[in-house]
Amino acid sequence: MNVVSPGMIFTPACNLICMAMTVSRGFQNMTPFGRLGGVDEVATALLFLASDESRFVAGEALFLDGGIMAV
Repeated sequence: MNVVSPGMIFTPACNLICMAMTVSRGFQNMTPFGRLGGVDEVATALLFLASDESRFVAGEALFLDGGIMAV
């Protein structure tokens, strides 16, 4: 079993939570990429794990957080 752990992803719900630009900028500044993730980036990772291309991937935690865990 694999697990996907997204960080702060820009969605309509995130937009409501991060209405104050300082909150959104705070999350963006925490990532080496300097931005929030997109739903398309999460979808791409999920599609990979659901495909035959990942048939030998097992027991992995895939962090989609723009590099926060690496810092």
